[in-house]
Amino acid sequence: MWRSQTKRIFKLIYHAKTCYDPFYVSIPSLLVNLFIMQNDKGVIVDMYIPRKCSATNRIIGAKDHASVQVNIADVDENGVYNGKFITYALSGFVRALGESDSSIVRLGEADSLVTTM
Repeated sequence: MWRSQTKRIFKLIYHAKTCYDPFYVSIPSLLVNLFIMQNDKGVIVDMYIPRKCSATNRIIGAKDHASVQVNIADVDENGVYNGKFITYALSGFVRALGESDSSIVRLGEADSLVTTM
């Protein structure tokens, strides 16, 4: 598969170099159009969507290996899981400060998952 894509790229580049019409298309624009990310419905999507820390609202970078993402289950009155959950992402910065526990409790109170005594 990779080999066929490579051949396709080289054919497009060769065609772009030998094309002398006024509608000349540059090589970078050909490469961008070749690798457009689309879903099944044809909607263009981004290649990378960064996460944000739920506690500080900072962007969690790709190299933040200390970050975690926690799914908190939503349960009914009897304590039975009903298939719903709330996701919290915590950055390595919050975890290094030792504030992850209090941040999850604070976020749970805001989403009415935890009641204070």
